[in-house]
Amino acid sequence: FVTSKHIAGEMIKGKHPCLIPESLFLKVNGISENTLERRTTKSRGELPLKSFMKDEESGIPFTGYIAKKGNIPYYKTTYKGKAVNINAEKINSVFSEMISQFSIQEEFKDELQDKVLEAIKIKMADQLAIEQALNKQKKEIQKKQDGLEEKFVADQIDNETFAKFKEKFKKEISEIDLQISKTPLKSSNLEKAVKKGVEISTKTLNMWNIAEYQNKRNIQKLVFPAGILLSKEKGTVRTEKINSVFFEIARQQGTLEHKKTGKTDFEIVFSRSVPGAGLLHPKRDGTVCKCLNA
Repeated sequence: FVTSKHIAGEMIKGKHPCLIPESLFLKVNGISENTLERRTTKSRGELPLKSFMKDEESGIPFTGYIAKKGNIPYYKTTYKGKAVNINAEKINSVFSEMISQFSIQEEFKDELQDKVLEAIKIKMADQLAIEQALNKQKKEIQKKQDGLEEKFVADQIDNETFAKFKEKFKKEISEIDLQISKTPLKSSNLEKAVKKGVEISTKTLNMWNIAEYQNKRNIQKLVFPAGILLSKEKGTVRTEKINSVFFEIARQQGTLEHKKTGKTDFEIVFSRSVPGAGLLHPKRDGTVCKCLNA
């Protein structure tokens, strides 16, 4: 069956022979031929973890639906004929506590900001040194470039020599700029990044529960860029990557550890060896994006 924006609301049946009967396809996907038992949804506030959360055993992202009976939201994934259904309210509650581990109280903001900044500077010392060396090298080439132009203006070199070395210096500067752009950390943005991260931890993270759907998605992707993994079999929820700033905030508070939620049968599993996933980097418009992996 084919759909198109040019024929809105219509579904055209293809001419190719079916690989399996339509009735079997519907049965495998858990859809009744007579009526849809579940209503799928794209942006319901009850299902913010849809596609963001994956089944740990299969690696398949969870989808979401609202059960017709009782209007109850569920997360679901299917692999090898094995369906995994999870009550969305329970998992949302677990995630709420998971993300709260990165929240801080206003009174500790300044102290934590200094500690986090210092800790990240130590961790990123090698990267900062590389960036500084590249910038120094760039300035030296630019100085040579300025000297070349002065000699050309003073008629100390001919057009051919000027063009040859101008192109050489231009290429060298471009190569250095490329290397600088690939460095995951920019020293000029580090302090701003940490300050922004602490502000978010003080205010925004505590608002995940009451935020609108898209704001929930923005918050959770910012803290856990790689999403989260849920294992119904093990009864755990964990992540493989945490934004470096939030990781350090939680580490300084001593909250990044195994912890039972006390609200459901699921356990939040953190590990102190969980790698960071880049730093916050304030854009000119005041929003925040994530730099390359650090």
